[in-house]
Amino acid sequence: MAVVLSPAVAVVDGWRRARCLPCWGWLATRSEEKFKKRAELQSLMSAVGQLIALEPQARNEASLPSDHELERLCGRVTIGIEGSSDFDTLSQDGLEGTSFVFVIGADGLRWFLEMDPWSATVGLGLKDSWIDEKLQEGSDLKLLLLPRTAAQLATWDSVFRLVRQHFIEPIPSKVLGQAERLQLTPFEEVQRMAQKEFLRESGFQEVKSSARGHSHDPRYITDGHLLGDICKGTLAEVRGWLYNRMNLNELYDGSGWTKHEHTGELAVKEYIMPNKRVNEFEVFLFVDLNVKPRKQ
Repeated sequence: MAVVLSPAVAVVDGWRRARCLPCWGWLATRSEEKFKKRAELQSLMSAVGQLIALEPQARNEASLPSDHELERLCGRVTIGIEGSSDFDTLSQDGLEGTSFVFVIGADGLRWFLEMDPWSATVGLGLKDSWIDEKLQEGSDLKLLLLPRTAAQLATWDSVFRLVRQHFIEPIPSKVLGQAERLQLTPFEEVQRMAQKEFLRESGFQEVKSSARGHSHDPRYITDGHLLGDICKGTLAEVRGWLYNRMNLNELYDGSGWTKHEHTGELAVKEYIMPNKRVNEFEVFLFVDLNVKPRKQ
């Protein structure tokens, strides 16, 4: 059934439409700008991905993106089984297992443009023994390219700020209550404390690897542990929680830089951001690194 407006209503409706014309023009301009930026990011990601896929000696230095261009991106090395849910979120542990993840910025992406994928990956602080183990299990190693958005430099200050913003009490109080000791106590010493308190003969990495983000193992410290009255928030408990929920492994020192596993040298800047589903990003690209296990 057709709707017929009265003359008075028609005049008012026409006036409203006329008033909205500048708004529509503004919205159209914003939409065009957004589309243009998205297309530029897609093009940049594609170019970076194609260059990384080449052998280092085959890359033309003149065609490499500038640091200014790379500042628009961040990247994360991901590992998992092709076709599974491992690549659905930024962390293989899923959204419930890990709240935050680490990503690299322009200088880290430059590594992948100038080195072979294995050297670049190990240089970011990933353990080569762990990479070998995963590859032998049939996993694939990929570099996920993302727009540079909510990532912030991964210092202790950033970690404490994110804990305050994203977790309910008493988790922030227990974590911040150990802030000074977390920054001053070597990881190895804290892990020895944890082995006496709850890890027994295991280490943080071993317990987390077996948990895959979900475990009823009392050695695996979760939100539930810190929320409970039984948990006193000891240094070992807090460090275990940070290891599991915020991905602060043994190489993390709060400087905002990755650390080479073997030399201990600072490598490239690292950033921390909330874990989320990959398809929530407007633009993203997985780059196959084609890394093979070193130990057969």
